[in-house]
Amino acid sequence: QDHVLQGTFVPSTGMLESNAAQAYAFENENCTGCVLPLHRPTTNAALDKSCQYPYGDHFKGKKRLWEVRLQFKVKRDVDAPLRFGIELEGYVPLGAAARRMMGVTVAALRQVAGKDLYHSVGDDPKVGAGPHEKP
Repeated sequence: QDHVLQGTFVPSTGMLESNAAQAYAFENENCTGCVLPLHRPTTNAALDKSCQYPYGDHFKGKKRLWEVRLQFKVKRDVDAPLRFGIELEGYVPLGAAARRMMGVTVAALRQVAGKDLYHSVGDDPKVGAGPHEKP
């Protein structure tokens, strides 16, 4: 299927695919929960336009390419700020316009999330010696 995005937790619990019929359950020392990754068929414009793929009706009329639904229950009381993170596998170069738009978006998110929001595009491995921060 050309419209499926694949990934895994770290450490791995097995392969996860986007647009699954049911959310994937997970458990670790901190919480139990489930996750449902959704992704548009970006490699097939006709299929994307038709919305004839799992969750196509959900994406209809929206510009987003993906969405991750996460539900969890903590195993003990949380006495400090709860933080979430996303990390890309490698550096992705961005043009000037994309960098400016990203800066505006991050600034808007900081208005909601506060000063604790951390964002980085990572270090370009072609510039300078490592170790390099991942995006």
